[in-house]
Amino acid sequence: LLICSCKDYIHFECLKQYIKTKIEIHENPDLTVQTYVCSKFNCEVCLAPYPLRFRIREFNKIYELIDFNLAPELDYLVLESLDYMKNDKNYKLIHVVQLIDEKISIGRNTTNDIIDTDISVSRSHAVLNYTKEKGYITIENRSQKFGTLVLIKGNIPIKEKKIGFQVGKSFVTACTIKGGGE
Repeated sequence: LLICSCKDYIHFECLKQYIKTKIEIHENPDLTVQTYVCSKFNCEVCLAPYPLRFRIREFNKIYELIDFNLAPELDYLVLESLDYMKNDKNYKLIHVVQLIDEKISIGRNTTNDIIDTDISVSRSHAVLNYTKEKGYITIENRSQKFGTLVLIKGNIPIKEKKIGFQVGKSFVTACTIKGGGE
């Protein structure tokens, strides 16, 4: 398996075992959120970050570098942090949320379901709202100071009158306009 910039091959199961030794797992008091903290989530030779998952086209299969403890009968949401380097180590944070509650709180405060200690995160930063019947997950901003940024990799329908989003350093507002100038 060729997975980093070194152009060297490594056995997939060996890499998974190596990464497993670098993971700490933390759970919230309700046991509905597992947080995987992985230090050294990068090649120690070329320092390229490893992907959390990848696809080999010839087998048409997705491979996961971390095995999550998931009960198959429950719905889950996996929140993956952007990679960040600290002291030549690539850190990865992954929150695995059981979608049992209709509201999942995010913030620095220890009473939140998902705790993020980053200084740019407010004590009560955001809430994920889950509607099981429709399968919808929405995010509600609770932070007046910093706002809430979400990495979007797909299409987002603009159902509200106005939606704002950031692209790089630019903030863009989009809205729907009905015929007749409304």
